Amino acid sequence: MSARLDGLLLLPLRRPALAFALVAALTLLALALAPGLEVDVRLEKVFPQRDPRLADYERLRALFGRDDETALCLLELPEDVLSAASLDRIHALSEGLCDLPEVDARTLTSLSHAPFVRVEGDDTLFVGALWDPSRRAGWDPDATAALVLEHPLFVDRLVSRDRRLAAIFVPMAHGPRDGPARRRFVGALEGFFAARLRPDERVHLDGFAVTYDTVLRLLVADTARYFTLALALLVGALYLVFRRALACALALGTILLTVTWTVGLMAALGVPVTWLSTALPVVLAVVCVGDTVHLVARFDLRRAEGLAPGDAAAAAVRDVGRACLYTSLTTAAGFLSLLTSQVELVRDLGLPVGLGVPCAWVVTFALGPPALARWPGPPPGAGPSTAGLSRWLRGPLAALTGFTARRPRAVVLGTVALCLACLPLAPRVPRETRLMQELDPDQPLMQTRALFEARMGGVAPLDLLVLGATPGRALEPDVMRGLLALGRRLRAPDLRARGVLFALSAADLVADAHWTLHDRDPALEGVLPDRADAIAQLRFLYALGSTDPTARLLDDPDLPAAARLQVRVRNLYTRDLLALAADIEREARALLPPDVEVRLTGTTLMSQAVHATMVGDLALSLGAALVAVGLLVLALFRSPLLALLALAPNVVILAPLLALMALFGVALSTSTCIVFAVVLGIAIDDTIHVIAALAEQPPDAPDPIGATVEHTGLALVLSSVVLALGFLVLAASSFRANRDFGLLVAATVVFALAADLLLLPALLRWAREAGLLYSSRRPM
Repeated sequence: MSARLDGLLLLPLRRPALAFALVAALTLLALALAPGLEVDVRLEKVFPQRDPRLADYERLRALFGRDDETALCLLELPEDVLSAASLDRIHALSEGLCDLPEVDARTLTSLSHAPFVRVEGDDTLFVGALWDPSRRAGWDPDATAALVLEHPLFVDRLVSRDRRLAAIFVPMAHGPRDGPARRRFVGALEGFFAARLRPDERVHLDGFAVTYDTVLRLLVADTARYFTLALALLVGALYLVFRRALACALALGTILLTVTWTVGLMAALGVPVTWLSTALPVVLAVVCVGDTVHLVARFDLRRAEGLAPGDAAAAAVRDVGRACLYTSLTTAAGFLSLLTSQVELVRDLGLPVGLGVPCAWVVTFALGPPALARWPGPPPGAGPSTAGLSRWLRGPLAALTGFTARRPRAVVLGTVALCLACLPLAPRVPRETRLMQELDPDQPLMQTRALFEARMGGVAPLDLLVLGATPGRALEPDVMRGLLALGRRLRAPDLRARGVLFALSAADLVADAHWTLHDRDPALEGVLPDRADAIAQLRFLYALGSTDPTARLLDDPDLPAAARLQVRVRNLYTRDLLALAADIEREARALLPPDVEVRLTGTTLMSQAVHATMVGDLALSLGAALVAVGLLVLALFRSPLLALLALAPNVVILAPLLALMALFGVALSTSTCIVFAVVLGIAIDDTIHVIAALAEQPPDAPDPIGATVEHTGLALVLSSVVLALGFLVLAASSFRANRDFGLLVAATVVFALAADLLLLPALLRWAREAGLLYSSRRPM
């Protein structure tokens, strides 16, 4: 097996033209596939796929359609929005929006386009717009406020209680709902308001389409910014170390080709780009450059021993080729373990990186050895090289080696004590998160959401599904009375203080029509007819208007079996939201007839449902990574003892990782959970290189462990520094998830380097002293 693998690794040196041709062909194929890559930043990507509540969410969508195709336009006007002048202005803007081809004019809703029930003429109920220019004469803003500020369709939805804000709900026109269509829609809205707003007017845009466009722009800007920064940092670091352009060119070429191949694979497999996988180019750049560091560093050392360029390249390939292959496989295993996650967002990161890392190994060893053999650089001693840097590191490495040689037990016991000290901090790791917390609070979209929460009805949706067994059940008096009472209960001060900002059902609209029919008699406020046919007639009034608000609240216009109560809440932390949701569901079961089914769902609840699965997902992915990495290490060294010794330093670093999260308040979230499985695959790379080099030492050497650490120390330090610096680039991301991921992985790489230079040699010395390290069969 080893001979065949060595032969394959040396093939590019014997047939360089063939290696270059194969790399070029695969690159052209990837470039041809790349245009098919899709972007998907739907919130549904974070929903746990095996959560039973997902079925309720899908049922909501099937019965009532999507709510994520409407933009919320919040207008700040210089005077009372219920004045005639302001309503004229809102009317003109609404009409202008209706003229846009990207807008569905039939369902646009604003103060001038929302249905309002009034009595006209001979006591006839009429449903029409609250405002049109013909009503200007004698208009009384205060009298209107007395009506609309008690109307659940208007207050906190279309008008703020202080009468300074007005909302326009602008739906997308029928047609494609893909990314380009959403970007055209948002671009049309931005262009419209930029051209039509006056200097003393402001607009704030929100809604899924706007969120999609905002996140997409941030993704593009983020990727361009920190990928460029990562390339500059990595290439600059390599130049400082190797002092020649070839090493930088090899690293840069490997990174660009690996990213290209990975993008092609993602397009071929239908794996989209998500807000989490925007870190993918940096992750690939940082991880794959490690093989280049080990290859060039070993080539320089072999040249320093006096070997010719071709022989030095072949020796370097034999020295590190197999170890780099296994480190690539262990890193890939760490990322591929994320495929066990219930969250699609996590799987969409794990698969492409898991496939991309082996691609980096192929590129490195297909192009690197022939290039080094042909352009070896200055001869040994002619200028600065890694040999000089190695001599500079020799003193510190020798000191560490001497310390572990003298006190191996102290090192091991000290590590155990450190881990035990870290463990009590683990329960203090925060597990509370909020919707869209990946964006910073000062980001304009988040400021708009804060404004909606503070002065309107918020944008975080919950939906209560009320499911009857027979057609028409949803309009029967007992169900409608239960919905009406539930809506009033949700708008009560105690639940409002806990986060409920808005509640609306068809029962609220029918009750308002019934009250208006009876001249708003105080005794009949919030009262519904006793007969189902009377309720159906009042509901039918809304169907006669330009827009029917009950269409999204009942599943059928004539004989609805299902009703929907829309709720908007503050952007609460996990525990508060789940407690509030449980209380809402409990209130609903108490107020609604026992024969109807009650289900609370919505994007807010489903996005928080992932927290119930995070610990299980973390344990499953970490366990899968541990098993996969352990088997790979066992296959490499063919020694259970060496496999255990290799895993130990990389498992113990998880304890200080938890402590770091607790100390700095980094929450256990979808993005940070993946760090535990990922770092196991990344951190073990240096361990593999150490033990692989140890296997090449003669068993009768006076200090094979010390010689190994000093021999591999340069590459260990260089690759760890490159990894840490590369992941730190993610601190420049606009997304908190990427920042947390980068900082945690960078810190863990430093922990792993310390473990490989201290704990691993101490464990190896214990094993050697016990006579277990070497046997008649070499471990490689």
